[in-house]
Amino acid sequence: MAKKFKFTLGTCLVCVAAVLGLVAFFMFLLPAVTGKGVLSTDTFKGTEVIFGRKDGDGNAVINFNFLPFLGMFVLPLAGVVLTVLGFFMDNKLFNLIAAVAFVVGGVIAFLTSAVFASALVGSYKTLYSQYTWSLAVGPILSGIFGILSGACLIVKEVLKK
Repeated sequence: MAKKFKFTLGTCLVCVAAVLGLVAFFMFLLPAVTGKGVLSTDTFKGTEVIFGRKDGDGNAVINFNFLPFLGMFVLPLAGVVLTVLGFFMDNKLFNLIAAVAFVVGGVIAFLTSAVFASALVGSYKTLYSQYTWSLAVGPILSGIFGILSGACLIVKEVLKK
């Protein structure tokens, strides 16, 4: 006979953590940084900030940026995979590693605007040198959802009897 599934608070917290982790992962598609200059404001998407961008001539405008790649792409995705594995294997270590991945990814996502200027290259570096860079909606939501996912997993492990 099949084992009867028991819906508990821990199960609910793991499901919420996995869904929030997926949402945190997909936030890299939204705008990531906004720069304010003297005369204009420019916004770059998360895909441009993470993977780089080229102009019409094929010259690099923005290089690949490892820190946003880690914080908004790799760690949330690893957290979701480890959360699902920890749930089905009933493994406490996977859940704790997933919680750490979510929280660290969330914190790193908040650093996106601080490291963005270093990814600019060539004439664009001088063009945007007077800009003040700030976070747009993508990294903010990714950080919040990532930290909430990690908190759900930590609460699940603390409340487990």
